[in-house]
Amino acid sequence: MTINAPPSVAATLSISPQSTNAPGSATVTWSSEHATAVALSGPNGFQSALPQGSQTVTNLAAGTHSFTLTAQGYGGPITKSVTVTVVEPAQLTAWLTVDPTTATEPAAARLTWGSTNATSVLVTGPASQLSTATSGDHALTALAAGTHTFNLRAEGPGGPLTRSATIVVQPRPASVTATLAASPVFLAAPGNTTLTWSSANASAVAVTGPNFAGSTSPNGTQAITALPVGDHTFTLVAQGQDGPVTRSTLVHVAPAPSGPPVSASIEANPSTGTPPGTTTVTWTSLNATSVIVTGAGLADTTEPNGSRVVKDLPEGLHHFTITAQGVGGPVSRTADFYVSKPLPYVTAALAAEVSVATAPGVAALTWSTENATSVVVSGPGLDPRGEPTGTQTLNGLAAGSHTYTLTAQGFGGPVTRTATVVIGEGSTTGPVTATISTNPDAGGAPGTTTVTWASANATRVSVTGPGLPEKNSPSGSHTVSGLDYGSHVYTITAQGEGGPAVARANFSVISGLSRTLTVVPENTPVPWGGDTVTFTGYSSRAGPGFLNLWRRVFERRLVPTWTIVDSTEDQEAIWGWKDVMTTVELPRVFVTTFTFTMGVGPGQRWGTWNAPDNFSSEPVEYMVETWGQDIYGGHGVALFKQDPAPPPQAQNVVLTPTFATAAPGATVILTAAGGHTSYHWTGLNADTSNQVRFVVPANAVGGSTYPVSVYSPAGRLWSTYWAQSNTVTATIQVVVPRQVTSLTPLASSITVSDPSSPLHGRTYPRMWQDGNWTAYLGRPGVKFAVKANASPSVAAIELQAKPPGGEWTRLALQSPATAAATVDLTFDVMLGETAPGQPLVPLSFQQGAPLTGPWAFRARVQDAAQVWSDPCPEISVNVILPVVTKTLSGQTVPPAGELGQWFTASPLKEFTIPLWIP
Repeated sequence: MTINAPPSVAATLSISPQSTNAPGSATVTWSSEHATAVALSGPNGFQSALPQGSQTVTNLAAGTHSFTLTAQGYGGPITKSVTVTVVEPAQLTAWLTVDPTTATEPAAARLTWGSTNATSVLVTGPASQLSTATSGDHALTALAAGTHTFNLRAEGPGGPLTRSATIVVQPRPASVTATLAASPVFLAAPGNTTLTWSSANASAVAVTGPNFAGSTSPNGTQAITALPVGDHTFTLVAQGQDGPVTRSTLVHVAPAPSGPPVSASIEANPSTGTPPGTTTVTWTSLNATSVIVTGAGLADTTEPNGSRVVKDLPEGLHHFTITAQGVGGPVSRTADFYVSKPLPYVTAALAAEVSVATAPGVAALTWSTENATSVVVSGPGLDPRGEPTGTQTLNGLAAGSHTYTLTAQGFGGPVTRTATVVIGEGSTTGPVTATISTNPDAGGAPGTTTVTWASANATRVSVTGPGLPEKNSPSGSHTVSGLDYGSHVYTITAQGEGGPAVARANFSVISGLSRTLTVVPENTPVPWGGDTVTFTGYSSRAGPGFLNLWRRVFERRLVPTWTIVDSTEDQEAIWGWKDVMTTVELPRVFVTTFTFTMGVGPGQRWGTWNAPDNFSSEPVEYMVETWGQDIYGGHGVALFKQDPAPPPQAQNVVLTPTFATAAPGATVILTAAGGHTSYHWTGLNADTSNQVRFVVPANAVGGSTYPVSVYSPAGRLWSTYWAQSNTVTATIQVVVPRQVTSLTPLASSITVSDPSSPLHGRTYPRMWQDGNWTAYLGRPGVKFAVKANASPSVAAIELQAKPPGGEWTRLALQSPATAAATVDLTFDVMLGETAPGQPLVPLSFQQGAPLTGPWAFRARVQDAAQVWSDPCPEISVNVILPVVTKTLSGQTVPPAGELGQWFTASPLKEFTIPLWIP
């Protein structure tokens, strides 16, 4: 008998998965054969005695977990084990910061962020998407005042997560400004001037200068006294935003002139008026070295004495001022003229038109008024009327004269007007006649005459003429006065049978009825050459007449006697109303003859006087005498003397100013005083007046100087001789305004110079003009030319840019290589920036908000005192991405060989590819 061994026990055990994330779960599968008993155990109290099965175990904590199967039986026990590893899952993290968190506009800051285990990240700003990178940073520029919040959202395990960062931008403080001025700036010792200054937005102010303790007040006025001879500079320094700001003013004190004190006066007559206002401004000065008269319509007049009629002045108060320089000066005086709008004046008109001139007569009365407060119209057959305008027919008027009156009340009134209606008898007795006369028929200005008229058999009469209100009575007289020069005609027109009858009378107003002779100046020594004496005589009529020239010599021990040295008789008697004038002028050079002439136009008299060969050393006296033989006869006498020449006297010239600053093309007025005949100027052609205008050349360089000298040559003033004066020189320094005079885009390109580059030698544009200027974003080599001025020199030029939707920010700052008042600089810049590690991609394009579109550019200049000018007018450039589009075409073709017979070529296709420009 054979006894076989029992089958051996067998078992299997597996787990899936073998690793997982907490809280983990896994499925255990087991089986056994020929087992007498099975025991399976594991974590979380898992147990089973089933010979086979499958079960999922959950909520496994992180760690390694073992499952053990033990099977009893023949050949056993058998033990099997499996493990499962449970790990903690990956966690999502993210962070976002901005530095700084507070700033002042236009603010700049940097945004930085990072994340771990993130599947996606989005960083956004107040109005745009900034980045989708999981980590990075971003430059924030030109942030305006306010609170700006930036956000980050990260997706990933355990997500999403959000983070935010905030920067608070304070408003930019206002820029500090300041002014400083002295008045006057040109004065004589001991110099007194007034310093005035002001500032805004300043944190600290310091005003300094000579004879001045200084001030820290932001605004003020200070009298500066007793400045010595020389140039004195006063300076203001204001601290604050964009500061410090420095302002200075120069006061020039000249040596004090000697002599009598200066005085001045000015008057406006009348002092009030209505628009357009008209007044006469009259001014005088005494002992003045220079004078300037200012005010509307005077154009800065420099005559020491004068009078001007100023017209067309608008409503308001107008000031006219004279400022006279001299010893004890300057002296300023002011006259005012006030122009006010008047109330409208009342006006009135009344007229009568006769339609039936014989009884019973018919007439029409018409009246009108303007600006009247009340109106009364009255007369025979008319009920009193009060309308401002109206018409009334008058019927059944009896023969005779009927007077009607209009009285209008109002401003400038009352105004009264009359109209007369003359009605004749039912029939006339003969033809109409009319006479009129003036008495006298001529007279001097203002003329006065009496007009007398008469008519017969007239149905209607009208008498008219200058200054005569229309008269309608058949006869009468009226005195007219205030008539101006000329001929005045008076007319009577009489209506009636055989009419009208018209008669006229004249009245002439002439310009005076006496003969006179004057000399200017009176009883002045005869010039020895270089001066003029003028005699003027007037006569109302040019009748027969003559001139006599008398001479007498004052010799020792002799009684002087008068001797006629020349006489001219009228060759032709010219009668009539004439204005004649007699003038005798002595020559400006020493000669032995002179010509005197009587009369202008018809009625001239003339003659020539030959002076003696030897002038006596004793005074010689001459007399000019005129005689006339007309109905208004008379004569005049003028005397003048000739004296020996005295020795020359010294003269001294004073020049104002001796130093001045002016811009190119500006005019500097130079005034010389103290000379007695004329002045000689250097560099000013042949000008010999005491006041000249020096025009700085338009192309003058800032800081350059121009000297102008003057002296008074030897000469004489009447009988006094003067030696040549000293020479005085003024220096005019050219200053140029602190400003940018031009900002110009330049056509520019760049050529690749790297020999190792596959693009070596190729040229790519940067900015070009095709109607408008266009430039590439994120590419170097964009160029601008800037020209600027500053005195005494340009320290720096700043180029500013404003991208679309952005704020103004500095694009570049450049200083000239050498100090100069006028400089030309070229800026080579890049608009925007490129992405880190990607030099072909503009950063703004990578961030999803490319800065394309119209950019604005401007520039400003800084002078040597670190003071900035205002920006120049902005220019526009269209900025585009540096991308070109290439179009390619292609198709597939059958392969070569026998296989190709199974294929055909594809249709031709085009492909458009955008390419970044290097």
